[in-house]
Amino acid sequence: MNGISAGTNSVTFTTSTLNNSDVIACDMTSNAACASPLNVSSNLVTVTVNNISQPTVSIVASQNPVCTGTSVTFTATAINAGGNPVYTWKVNGNTVGVNSNTYTAPAPADGDVVVCEVTSTASCTSGTVVSSNIITMTVGTSLAASVTISATSTTICSGTSVTFTAAPVNGGPNPTYVWKINGAVVGNSSPTFTTSTLANNDLVTVEMTSNATCVSGTAVASTPISVIVNTSVTAVVTVSVAPSNVVCANTNVVFTATTVNGGLTPFYQWKLNAGNVGTNTTTYSNNALNDGDIITVELTSSEACATQPVVVSPAQTMMVNALPAAPTIAQSGNALTSSAPSANQWTQGGAPISGATAQTYTAVTTGWYAVVATNANGCSSKSDSVLVTVVGIEEVSIIEAVKVLPNPFFEHFTVSISNAVHELQSWTMNITDALGRVVYVNKNLQLNNLVDFSAHASGVYFVNIYSGAEYKTFKVMKQE
Repeated sequence: MNGISAGTNSVTFTTSTLNNSDVIACDMTSNAACASPLNVSSNLVTVTVNNISQPTVSIVASQNPVCTGTSVTFTATAINAGGNPVYTWKVNGNTVGVNSNTYTAPAPADGDVVVCEVTSTASCTSGTVVSSNIITMTVGTSLAASVTISATSTTICSGTSVTFTAAPVNGGPNPTYVWKINGAVVGNSSPTFTTSTLANNDLVTVEMTSNATCVSGTAVASTPISVIVNTSVTAVVTVSVAPSNVVCANTNVVFTATTVNGGLTPFYQWKLNAGNVGTNTTTYSNNALNDGDIITVELTSSEACATQPVVVSPAQTMMVNALPAAPTIAQSGNALTSSAPSANQWTQGGAPISGATAQTYTAVTTGWYAVVATNANGCSSKSDSVLVTVVGIEEVSIIEAVKVLPNPFFEHFTVSISNAVHELQSWTMNITDALGRVVYVNKNLQLNNLVDFSAHASGVYFVNIYSGAEYKTFKVMKQE
C-alpha cells in the first residue's frame, strides 16, 4: 500500500485506515514447479475515500402569519442528502406530501405544525432520515372593517366651526382617512376634520383604508352626517311711548318694546337712568317720572343664531312738565272763587261746566264742585271738591270730610269719613305704591276703616278716595 507492506501470506487484505487516493497492490511469490517468473505484482488499485457529512434539512413558509383561507407554500432545502433525497411532509404528525421539496397547504388552520423529513441518498449516509425545523402556523380570523363619524354639533349657525371625528373598527395600527363633503374630497389622513364653511344640509363622510391583518375589504365609508346650518340674524329692539315723551307730572306713561329676531322666549330688562326697573315683560309703566329721565330696554334674544344676543334699545328721554299748584276754593254762599287768577275750569260731579272758566263761579244747583287750573305747558291740577247745598247754602270740603291717621304709620292706619258726607253717596278707596301699582282696594267704605299694612314693605303709598267723579289722594308713609 503506497509501497508499504501492510499484509503477508494471505489472499485477502482488510483495513480501515485507508486515506483518499491510497494505492493498493499485491506481490505474489509462486511455489509452483517451473514457475517463471517466480515473483509477480498485481495491478494497482487507487482508493477514493469519501468524507462522512451529516445530512440536514430546513423549511420556510411563503407567509406566516396568514388569514383564514390563505394558501401557504412550504419549501425544503436539504444539505448532504445526496442527489435525489426523498422528502416526506407532515402536518400535525400526519403525512401530507411525498418526494417533493415543496408542499402547498391550501388553507392551514391556526396552530398547525409543519415539518419535513428527508431520507438521504448520499453514498455514505444513504437511508439516513433527518427532520427539518418546525413551523407553527398563526392563522387569523377574517375581520370586517368599518368606520363611523361624530360631530361636535349637527345644528349650527353659519360660519360656526365643527369638528368631525372618525371612530374606526378593525382599522389596524395606521389606517388612512379621506374626508368628503357631498362626495368631494376636502381632507386626508387625519382621523379628525374641522371646517367652518358648511352650508345647510351638507353631507359629511369619511372613507377609511384599514391596514389591519386579515381585514376583509380595506376601504370602507361611513354613514353621512347631515348638518343643518341656520342663517345668522341680528336682534333689534325699539321702544314706543304712550301717551308721549312730553307729559305732565304724575302722568302714567307706558313704554312698549317691539323686537326683531327676539326668538320665542326673549328676556326684557327695563332700565330707568341705567338702573334696573320693571319686570320681564314687553311693557313698563311709571307715573312718577322726572324731567330728563331716560328709559331703555335691554333685550336678550333667544334666537340660536343671533350675532349679538344682547342688544339695547335707543333711549327715550322724557320731558316732564311740572303741575301748577293745586287751586283752593273760597266759598261765600253759593259763590265759589279759585285761588288761580286765570286758566280755570269749574266742574260739577267731575264734569266740566260749559263756559265756567272765570276765577269765580256761582253754583245754581246742589252738588260737588271743584276747579281745575291749567298752566302754560297744558298741565292741570284739581282742587279738592266742595259740597254746595243750594238750599241753605252749606259747604263741606272733602279734605275736611276724610281723615287718614296716623301718618306716618307702622302697620295700621284708619281712613275716616264724616257721617254727613258718608250718607250722601258711596265711597271707594284704593291704595297704590310709588310705581302706581294697586296694592289694596275697598269698594264700600264705612265711617271708620282700619287698613292692615303689616305685610307690605315700608315706603310711600297713595290712598285714593273717590265717589263718582269726586277724587282725593292722600300721601302716607309706612315706617319700619
